[in-house]
Formats: sequence, structure tokens, C-alpha cells
Amino acid sequence: VAPGIAIDKSAPARAEVDQQFAYSIKVSSTSSVPANNVVVTDTLPAGIVYVASTPKADASGQTLSWKLGTMAPSSSKNITVQVKGTKTGKFTNCAEVKADQGLSARDCADTVIVKAELLLEKACPDAVLICEAINYTLTVTNKGDAAANNVKIVDTLPAGVTADGNDAGRFEIRLDPAVDNYVLRVSAGADRPLFPTITIDPTYLFPDALRILVPRVTPVRYVGFVEACASDDSCD
Repeated sequence: VAPGIAIDKSAPARAEVDQQFAYSIKVSSTSSVPANNVVVTDTLPAGIVYVASTPKADASGQTLSWKLGTMAPSSSKNITVQVKGTKTGKFTNCAEVKADQGLSARDCADTVIVKAELLLEKACPDAVLICEAINYTLTVTNKGDAAANNVKIVDTLPAGVTADGNDAGRFEIRLDPAVDNYVLRVSAGADRPLFPTITIDPTYLFPDALRILVPRVTPVRYVGFVEACASDDSCD
């Protein structure tokens, strides 16, 4: 009865660039007699780098080898190889086992290495008036073949531009048909008027509300004071 040897190699179908993954190698003695001087060799393709293995490999460049010695009849041994892909593409990795009496076997596995590729585009008007709202549009596109996780955008505004994400400078006045005049005073705090008092005649406005956007010249908190005046009264 002659000895026999077999090898089976498996790998994940897909992994991301710089993500660690594992090759699994199973070597089997397939006969009722032992296989002697069993040696496994695995040459990693370019773009795949060795990290570690169990049992530890003898590494020479991209070539890994394990001396398994004598394998008992109908026995098997497992090897796990941790690697990383450094570039995208399809990578075929083959492992080979050899033993005395000219025994040999070979098996291969494929892994596709993918990568997320983010593109950020920013658009804004060419010119605006001082104190006019500026609309910035940020568009993020993933042009790669892997998902991009925990994406975060940081936008640092230049000097002279302030963000007003909470609409702190926006006021809405609900109109009362019994009131003939409204006076709006806007300040940045006590005794700090931002512009002169505005007297508003409701007959020239929309029937239900007046909406005023106060220019955000400096990053301050605006406070709106609204007074209603009867037709025979005056607002000081």
C-alpha cells in the first residue's frame, strides 16, 4: 500500500485593502500508511503581504513553508495564514504539499481586494453681497468598490464667514389684525442696537406673518424685541 497526500486551500472571496484576513490550508494523509517528510509551500502573490501564521512559517520573501514531518495514516493538519492586501484586484494564491515517494498535491484560492475611494466636491456662489446668506453645497461620492464607513466631513470656514446653523438671526412675527403698527428692535444684547428701529405697517405685509432675516455680521447672539401699538398709541 502506497502513502497518499492531499491539500485543500480556502480564502475569503472578498477583503478590503489593508484589512487582515486568513488563508486556511488543510493537509491530509489519505492512505492507510504514513506519509513521510511532508512539506507545505505557499508563495504569496505580489500585493499580498504575510502577517503571521499558525504554526509559524519559515518565510523567505513571499514564500512560506512548513515542515510537518511524518503524518499518520488518515490524519490531517491545519495551517492558518494571516495576510493583508496592499492593492485592489483579484489575487490567486496556491499552496503545494510534497512528501517522500514523489507525493505532491496543489490547491488554489481566489480573493478580490477592494477599496473605498471618496471624492469630495464643494460648490458655492462666485459672489454675494455683504451679510447675504451663502449656500455651500458639499457632495461626497464613493467611487471605489468597497463601502466607506464612519465618513465625517470637517469644513473650516474662512475668516469673515460665520455659520448660523441654528437660525439665531431669524425672527417671525405673527400679525394681529387689531394692531396697526409693529415696531421691531434688534440688538446683540442690552444697549447694543444693531440697526435703527423699524416700524412695520401690517397692511403692506402678508396676512399672517412677517419673516425677517437679520444679517449675521459678527458671531453674536441676536435678541429681537417686538412691540405692538394700537392705532391711537405710539411706540417709543
